[in-house]
Amino acid sequence: MGKPEQLGFDLEATRFADQEPVYFTKHDLLGVFPDLLPEGMNWQEMLVQGKVYSPTVVSAAIAKAWEFLRSQPGPHQSERAYLAERWFGSWHRIFRFPGQVNGFGGNYVSSAKVLPFDRVYKAPDVEKARILFMGGGAGHEGHQHLVREAANTLRTSWLGGPVVVCLEPDSYFTRPEVIKPRKGRFLPLELIVSMWSHYPWSDLVTVSPDKPAGEGMGAFYERIFEELVGGPDRGYCLAQAEDENREAKIRRGRGATLASGAYSPLVISHLPVARTSFRVSQLLPTDLYDDETLSETWDGLTKC
Repeated sequence: MGKPEQLGFDLEATRFADQEPVYFTKHDLLGVFPDLLPEGMNWQEMLVQGKVYSPTVVSAAIAKAWEFLRSQPGPHQSERAYLAERWFGSWHRIFRFPGQVNGFGGNYVSSAKVLPFDRVYKAPDVEKARILFMGGGAGHEGHQHLVREAANTLRTSWLGGPVVVCLEPDSYFTRPEVIKPRKGRFLPLELIVSMWSHYPWSDLVTVSPDKPAGEGMGAFYERIFEELVGGPDRGYCLAQAEDENREAKIRRGRGATLASGAYSPLVISHLPVARTSFRVSQLLPTDLYDDETLSETWDGLTKC
């Protein structure tokens, strides 16, 4: 990705003194497009019933989210427009080819990929599952890179089982331990679950439980990883190369038997792309645009 000045962005428009950062959330998106998604089921019901939004519904919703980000006024409109194309363009191409997804009619289609969290451990070959804890998992090109690379890790059937995309509930964004500048999703979780259910490189999609107050983050994820795969010494937890918790993650389950460090097969290479928060920004903290560090900061923002 080029520097902002190479992309034609108006750097002067980003210099707004004494402004608090502002991020668009799903409430802004639904305020402009109240008919973004059909009424009927929440994400919990989707997982239990094995139903997701049809490709027709997902494709239309993605197009509206794309339009929102490139049309809403603000000093970062040009950045948002550029990054929205990178975010949603690939999804648009997936849904252009019916052979890559199943079912196009109606509001909902059946999907064997979606499961409640407490049922994943019963899935075939889950003792060899490749687990990705995706956080918000809104589906930009960095998230897609993670899932594709997970699918290419331990590919032989005797080593690797299903690729499991484990998303976080909305409460994730307001946990004190989670440092997120925005306090909510931009895309509704029902839409995100449906997107990953149609993604060709994912095998299972679920949503983790809420973290109890008082339980440490490390202990929480250790516990739910074992619950997800059905016990200790089962499953593989994958991590990005630049994840500060990489070593702890890749040693979970069967990963303890593999080589650790940067060259572990469970470490996924880092793809330098803009974070979701930057993509949905209306105003960013002004110190990001100090004259001396502007170029360096742009590079710093290119992290998943």
